[in-house]
Amino acid sequence: MSELSGSQRNEDDRRPITEQDERSNQNRIGVVLAVLPGALYSVRLEGGQTVRAGLSSEARRAIVRLLSGNRVVVRLSSVDSHRGRIIQKL
Repeated sequence: MSELSGSQRNEDDRRPITEQDERSNQNRIGVVLAVLPGALYSVRLEGGQTVRAGLSSEARRAIVRLLSGNRVVVRLSSVDSHRGRIIQKL
């Protein structure tokens, strides 16, 4: 039996989203506090938590420039809650 690509699959064949998937894709809004060496940023999230985040590959390709005070959307890592990826500049 051959495998079907994602566009050829039935919606019934797709795996349901689990709680773990939802937790691993937590997007949070925050403010850039500082620009760190190595293309990293210190970001304070709305809840008061501070995380270290890098740019996502899409943002890097779009040559997004971030400065202290910019509002951003951060996707938190499922492994380390103090790390994340900046996926959008607001």
